[in-house]
Amino acid sequence: LCPRDILNPFYASGSSTATDDEPEVSRSYQEYETNKVEYPITQPLLKKEGLIQCAGEAVYSDDVPTIKGEVFASFVLSTITKGDIESIDGSEALKVDGVLAVLTSADIPGINSILRSDFLLFYENEELLASEKIIYFNQPVAIVVAYTQILADQSTYLVKVSYKNVSKKPAIFTIEDAIHAPKEENRLIQYTGITPTDRGVNTQKVIKGKFISPRQYHFMMELHTTVTKPVDETLEVYASTQWLDMTQASIAQLLKMPENSVIVKNRRCGGGFGSKIARCGFTVCATALVAKLLNVPCRMSMHLRDIMRATGKRPNTRLDYEVGVDNRGEIQYMDAVFYVNDGHSQNENENSYSTSSLENCYDSRRWKVDSFGTITDAPCNAFMRAPAAELNMDPVEVRMANYRREDNDLPALIPIFLEKVDYIKRQGDIKQFNKQNRWKKRGMRLANMAFPTAYIGNYGALVSVYHGDGSVVVNIGGIEIGQGINTRVAQTAANELSISVDKVAVLPAVNFATPNNFSTASSITSECCMYAVIRSCDQIKARLAPVRAAMPQATWEEVVFEADRRGILLQANYQTSENDPRLVNYSIFGIAAVEVEIDVLTGTKWIVRADVLEDAGRSINPALDIGQVEGSFVQALSAWILEDTKYNEKTGEIYTDRTWNYKILGARDIPQDFRVYFRKNAVNPVGILGSKAVGEPPTCLGHVIVDSLREAVQSSRYDSGYEISGFLDISVPATNENVVRAADVKIEEYLLT
Repeated sequence: LCPRDILNPFYASGSSTATDDEPEVSRSYQEYETNKVEYPITQPLLKKEGLIQCAGEAVYSDDVPTIKGEVFASFVLSTITKGDIESIDGSEALKVDGVLAVLTSADIPGINSILRSDFLLFYENEELLASEKIIYFNQPVAIVVAYTQILADQSTYLVKVSYKNVSKKPAIFTIEDAIHAPKEENRLIQYTGITPTDRGVNTQKVIKGKFISPRQYHFMMELHTTVTKPVDETLEVYASTQWLDMTQASIAQLLKMPENSVIVKNRRCGGGFGSKIARCGFTVCATALVAKLLNVPCRMSMHLRDIMRATGKRPNTRLDYEVGVDNRGEIQYMDAVFYVNDGHSQNENENSYSTSSLENCYDSRRWKVDSFGTITDAPCNAFMRAPAAELNMDPVEVRMANYRREDNDLPALIPIFLEKVDYIKRQGDIKQFNKQNRWKKRGMRLANMAFPTAYIGNYGALVSVYHGDGSVVVNIGGIEIGQGINTRVAQTAANELSISVDKVAVLPAVNFATPNNFSTASSITSECCMYAVIRSCDQIKARLAPVRAAMPQATWEEVVFEADRRGILLQANYQTSENDPRLVNYSIFGIAAVEVEIDVLTGTKWIVRADVLEDAGRSINPALDIGQVEGSFVQALSAWILEDTKYNEKTGEIYTDRTWNYKILGARDIPQDFRVYFRKNAVNPVGILGSKAVGEPPTCLGHVIVDSLREAVQSSRYDSGYEISGFLDISVPATNENVVRAADVKIEEYLLT
């Protein structure tokens, strides 16, 4: 609207068109070490399932061929937050042609729970179907069974649920609600925190505030899906689950069946991110109940809306803090309270595992942290994968002043990283850019981490060699959920047996081959399964040793054939445990820098460049590990700047229950320049084959984008005349709206000349 010849260049950046705002096609750069002498270890191989997944030919649970006589199930969800069930009337639904049954908690022969409360990570049962009391909005109360999924879904709205003693009080839904709830409601549960052992005496500045992390839905591509069919006196369960053992045990408990009558199979999951540790228990137990009671195969694929309404998410957290620092930013004392929004249950509670994560790479001797879980009127949540401003210092300086001395490689890595990403020069370029542009601003900050790895649970492997051609099959207790565990295991077996990776197949997980295994979670499963494969192969090699000695020039195939002729067992198994002396905990180090650009007028943001340095040890498969780092980091970026969950403040009913109103980063939103570096010469002395876990740690670096956005917004606020002397709080997720609010441009600033 304003002629270019009179438009002030300082304001010109506000005239960008939609075409100008289209981001560039992203480019990437990866840097890692590999050694051909060690192949197949360190070899960047394509994931075994990669091509069939790209072609749409990979088989998932819902791809089990249609079974004659199968039926479909769908949940009826509650429409109140708290109260008692008076009656459930399914008569109208049963009048619909094709609707077979409406099941309630009264039809459950065993314990009404989607999980085993005596298993690791859990404290109490969670009802599959509400029996008497409703404890959160959209809690499952009944199951409709029909001949098609669509019919079952639609017919749930015909089931009439009557309630009594309905609470008129607003739902206790947020951490703040729980903190201020009446004490007799027992909303706060205290866990082990951090006790200080020292206190500094040179406090020059006291800083108070709070840090909040947002909720995040586990946005997996494959929804909660299960197919269960009765076979003789058993149930065959094809479940999209991260935990075969839990699936088996929860079904057996629900139906009063022996566990050896429940066979659970899983070829792969289309993503999980923790949602399929226990939250998949809703579909698993529902299909098993239908199959058992009606003696027909049952298939269930929960609609995205129902999953987002009825099951939990990554919990939001809050940290209230008071910190005293000296003039260098070194912490003299910290008093903090950490809260986690658990939902209605303590199950899968993050407090139990958060203390070591809170410490990160820093010296915590002067920290006092009290840790609380908060019980709220919401679905049970699930596991999922700043003083510098007050001192006018770069946060990097403050971080380095507070590093712990033991088990910390970051002091050596930070200078290398800063030079690699040209941090100082780019900060100068950003300042110059911001001076020249009023409505476009840039910012760049750095984050670092020390991620603690802890081995828990059991993981098994079964290795079988076929004498006819020497090919090998491996069964493992871990689940392929996209992380490439099958490929890593195949590389490990091939390396141990000195054969080609092409001769190794990894079969679908099944609970009778590797029973009693823990969940695929916490980024430890690949390592544990690899170690179980190594120990299994050791047994086979020991048995083959006499044959090899007698036939030193023979091929692998000839040795195996002769061993079988001699009656030598060509199969072995092994199960790891957390007490295994070979499994030693260690730290994973990482650094990330993100440069962002914002449109001050609209809050639109572009990730100009992202650099991530990951300590992957000796990467077993750099191609897979790079993909894990990129995906994990982008998922975290999405949580911090986009994924906003909205609820009815009175009832707790979720509003953002579909992709129309719940957004994640897309292909055009990722960093325009994305660079990933693996630490060099970093063989992990205690890791399996020298490796380190890579799946979850980069997620912890994603919050750096909020720090970068804060710098960009502060530049705009400086132009507005605001005092830039303290920490600027940007509400998270830092959506476009929240960025605009934080900038808080004054109306008189909208100028052209």
